[in-house]
Amino acid sequence: MSGAWPTRRRALGLLAGGALTTVAGGCGRRESEQLVVYSAGPRPLAEKMCTGYAAATGRNVELFVATTGQIMAKLEAERFNARADVVILASRVAAEALKVPGRLRATGLATGLERPDWHDAEGFYVAIGAATIGVALHADAPAGPGEGWDWEDFLGGAFPGRVVLPSPVRSGATSDFLMAYLQARGDERVWATLKAARRAGLDIASANAQAMSSLLTGGCAAVVGAVDYVALREVEKGEPVRMIYPASGGVVTTRPAAVMATTRREEEATKFIQYMLGDEAQREAAKLHFEPVLADVKWSAAKQAAWSASNGLILPLDARAAVQTQGAALRKFQYEVERAVDSNA
Repeated sequence: MSGAWPTRRRALGLLAGGALTTVAGGCGRRESEQLVVYSAGPRPLAEKMCTGYAAATGRNVELFVATTGQIMAKLEAERFNARADVVILASRVAAEALKVPGRLRATGLATGLERPDWHDAEGFYVAIGAATIGVALHADAPAGPGEGWDWEDFLGGAFPGRVVLPSPVRSGATSDFLMAYLQARGDERVWATLKAARRAGLDIASANAQAMSSLLTGGCAAVVGAVDYVALREVEKGEPVRMIYPASGGVVTTRPAAVMATTRREEEATKFIQYMLGDEAQREAAKLHFEPVLADVKWSAAKQAAWSASNGLILPLDARAAVQTQGAALRKFQYEVERAVDSNA
C-alpha cells in the first residue's frame, strides 16, 4: 500500500491496544466457513446488511466493525493469514490503496450500476452509498457571512468558538476530506492553514463519532471535516446540532465495497455485495442518512433538508491521484499538525 495506511508494525500495535472489537451475534454464530465481512461504521448499518443478507439467503456472516484506519491496519497485520472476504470502507482513497497492489478481486458488479462515477471503472470496488463531509455546528452557532462559512473561516479563526477536526489518520471520511482539500487549495496553503489552526487551538479527535461527542457535551462549537450521517442522526434525535456544507463545497465520500483477492468464497462475497446494492439494503442506508446508489430511493428528510440549505457545490476528489500522495500526507498531518512536530527541525 506504499505507506498509505499504518505499517505492519503499527497495525500490530493498534490491535494489541484493544482498539478493535468483533461483532458476530447480530449476524449469527461464528463458523469457519461462513463469509467474513470487515466494515467501517456505522455499526447499525453494517449489522442491518448482515442480518438482511442472512434472512434472504439463510447464510450467516461474521462481522468485524471498526474505523477505516483500523480496518486497513488489521488487513495489513493479516496479510499472510487473510480472513476477510468482503471489505466495506468509508474512503474511496483507501479502496484505491488496496486495489493498486492487487489486494482486491475484480467483479462484474459495476456494469450497469447507477452513479457510475462512484464505482471503480475496472470493477474492483463498487459504492453502496455515499456521505458528504462538511461542518457540524451547535444549533446556536452564528450563521456565516455572505453565502455562509467556508473551510478557512473555521480553520483560520473567523469562527467564534472551539473547533475540532477528526483525525484523517483514523477516519477514512476525514482522510478523503484532507486529500480533496489539498487538491483544491494546494499543499502550501493547506499545510500552512492547518498548522496555524493547530497552534491557535484546533483540537484533533480520534474519529467522527468522538468529535461529535465533544460537540454534544459542549467541548467544542464546530466539528470540521464532519461526515454528515453522524451529525444528521443527532439532528434526528432532536439534539441541538446542525449540519452545513461550506460555501466552496462539501466533499462526497463514497462507501466502497470490495471482494478481497485472497477470498475462498468469491461467489458468496459477490452475492453479499449484490444484496447491499438492492432495494431493501439501499432503503436501510438512506434511513441512516446516506445517499443511496439507487436514484429512486429517497434521501432521509434530515439529509434532504441539510443539502437543500446549501449551494450544492462539491469539492472534487481524484482518488486515483490521491492514493499516490496519501501516505506522505497522513504522515505529515500526524507529525506536523496532530503532534505539532516540525519535520524540518
